[in-house]
Amino acid sequence: MKIKIFLLLILSLGLNLSAQTSGDESLQKLLEGNARFISGKSLNCNSNQERLDELSNGQKPFAVILTCADSRVSPEIVFDAGLGDLFVIRIIGNIADQSSIASIQYAVEHLGSRLLVVMGHEKCGAVTAAFETHQHSEEINGVLAEIKPAIENVKSTAGDLIKNAVIENAKMVVEKLNHNPLLKKLIEENKLKTTAAYYHLTNGKVELIN
Repeated sequence: MKIKIFLLLILSLGLNLSAQTSGDESLQKLLEGNARFISGKSLNCNSNQERLDELSNGQKPFAVILTCADSRVSPEIVFDAGLGDLFVIRIIGNIADQSSIASIQYAVEHLGSRLLVVMGHEKCGAVTAAFETHQHSEEINGVLAEIKPAIENVKSTAGDLIKNAVIENAKMVVEKLNHNPLLKKLIEENKLKTTAAYYHLTNGKVELIN
């Protein structure tokens, strides 16, 4: 029992060192957390009163997650992370609009986050809607317009077109962010790592996209 408590303490301390964590190390933490979630061994650390007291003095999230607003996709749970560990931005279709980009810039420039993950997910409603022809509200159509280029890129591919488009959309969003002047500078200075990912609703696994 004492050994388990000690290991939990060490893990918690490791998560609190986010400002000194590299992009590769941060990605490894996410994958390890996802593995715990899949196996039903989530630690649920960094969620007690001590952590609340610590965070009242500031935050140092080790990773930024840009993902969909879908209620079935919750990064903190999927990656078995606690309060203050992840800077999460959620918007339908995980698009990089002005607000999303500004939020990412804030996290990496002012909070010290060294990893940015753009995570699409299985059966994304926004991507599915982008395939359809009927009109939505002006605001929703604006989001779907951001996704349609990904659909054009995969419309002649084999396999599940929705899945292919979700993956392509995540990759294109990463590419767009990689060309943002501020983010590009940090990437070139090895102060930021970016990657796309795909979340499987059926089993909870997060798959990295090359």
